[in-house]
Amino acid sequence: MASKPPLTALQISARPVIFAGLVCAAAAGVSFWASELAKDVAIEQSSAQTALAAAELALQNTQADRVRLEENLVLFGKLKQTAFIQQPDRLRILEALDAATKVVPLSVIEWELSPQETVKVLVDDKTSAPVGQLVRLPMRIRAEAIHEQEWLTLLGSLKNGTAGYFSTNECTYDRAGLSRAQFSVPAVNASCNLAWLYVVPDGAPAKPP
Repeated sequence: MASKPPLTALQISARPVIFAGLVCAAAAGVSFWASELAKDVAIEQSSAQTALAAAELALQNTQADRVRLEENLVLFGKLKQTAFIQQPDRLRILEALDAATKVVPLSVIEWELSPQETVKVLVDDKTSAPVGQLVRLPMRIRAEAIHEQEWLTLLGSLKNGTAGYFSTNECTYDRAGLSRAQFSVPAVNASCNLAWLYVVPDGAPAKPP
């Protein structure tokens, strides 16, 4: 068997250099792989943080919507009890007026109801879809030679009734004389323009005029 030729001094001295080169190449490869892995981890971490922040925001919005819904349901219930949310009911208004005038039986009360008017179309805040209408029934009510406190009692009786919610647009008072049981007491000729207000949900059945 032929023996291998002996290594020269140059070959022997070159071995450490070659080994060092291989180690450097391997180290460079590991460093590149570690750098790419770190980038991927950073991207995944950023995506996870973004998803977590979005989930937290969605949860906060859901909780806020729930609180607002509960508050709106409570308010809706209170308004419904006052007949504010319903179709205008002229018969109920006339009944309320009749009951109120009985509080001041010694005074003559006159009133006029005007046709129904649409004030505003109500839309959903998020979808902009119509959900109902705000309507009003204008009414003028007046009395001659009535004591001021009796007039205020009359308006208070209407307000506390079940015919609906009304706003007072304008009132005028003129001084007048009132004689009762041989005594003259301060009195006024009073006249007020009122507006019965109702929220009519879409799809609500119409009441007869």
